[in-house]
Amino acid sequence: MKLNLGAICRMLGHEPTHDRVQRDTRRLIGQVNEEPAMKLSLLTSVAMLALLGACGVACAAGDVQAGKAKTAGCAGCHGVNGEGVGPFPPLAGWSETQIVDALQELKSGKLIDPVMNPMANMLSDQDMADIGAYYASLKK
Repeated sequence: MKLNLGAICRMLGHEPTHDRVQRDTRRLIGQVNEEPAMKLSLLTSVAMLALLGACGVACAAGDVQAGKAKTAGCAGCHGVNGEGVGPFPPLAGWSETQIVDALQELKSGKLIDPVMNPMANMLSDQDMADIGAYYASLKK
C-alpha cells in the first residue's frame, strides 16, 4: 500500500503542500485531549506519518517507464534524453519533486510560460509524478 502525507492531505480536501501538511499536523495535535495516553497515541501516529512522509516521493513515486512514454512531446525543447535544446532547460537529473513542483506551479498559473502552461494543464497528478520519475532517472 502506498501512503504519504500528500495523500492524507488530499483525503482531507487540501492541496498537499509542505505548509499545509504542517498546519494540518499542528491542528490535529492542538485538538488532542490533554490525557497523556491519548496525546502520546496521536503523537506516535503523527511521528509514523512523518516518517512515511520523509520518504516523500519514494512512497508515491511515479513510474519511470510511464513517464518516458509521456515525455515524447517534451523532447522537441528539452531533448530526447532531457539534455535541453537551445534556450530550453535540461531536465535530466532534476529530482521528481522538482519536476512535479514546477509542473504544478505551471498548471496553477503561479509560473507563467505561454508554451508550458497549456501543456501542464493537460497533466494529471499521476502524469506529473511519472514525468518527474523519468527525468529524475536520467543522468545530467
